[in-house]
Amino acid sequence: MLDRREFSDSVQGLSERLTQVNTLLENLLNWSIVQLGGTSVRTEAVRTVSVADQEIGLLKHAAESKSVRLYNALPADLFLQVDPYHLSIILRNLLQNALKFTPPGGEVVVSSEWRNGKVHLLVSDTGIGIPPEILP
Repeated sequence: MLDRREFSDSVQGLSERLTQVNTLLENLLNWSIVQLGGTSVRTEAVRTVSVADQEIGLLKHAAESKSVRLYNALPADLFLQVDPYHLSIILRNLLQNALKFTPPGGEVVVSSEWRNGKVHLLVSDTGIGIPPEILP
């Protein structure tokens, strides 16, 4: 039997998970529409830290259950001209892969760096990586 606090915590957790599932399904639907040629790419100035925060939030429970820390190290003032749906899908895919191969107690970090006059978004982790002989 759950007391009021446990029940409230359970309902809150369920509500968060349902919101996350809804967001994932919505993003999957948008991605499939793009793949079928039903919509065009629409770029806009996107605050990347917000997109990364959203995607990290969707994977928060999976990371916690594995004792992996997800960290957003993007600068708050970094705006990129991108399609926000595509950026979300790409970041989520990279984060899921990093989380999958990061051992318990590890961490996954979203960051950025300037190279040759362009911003590169990075998803790094403390996972096992790809063996050098397979990398090429």
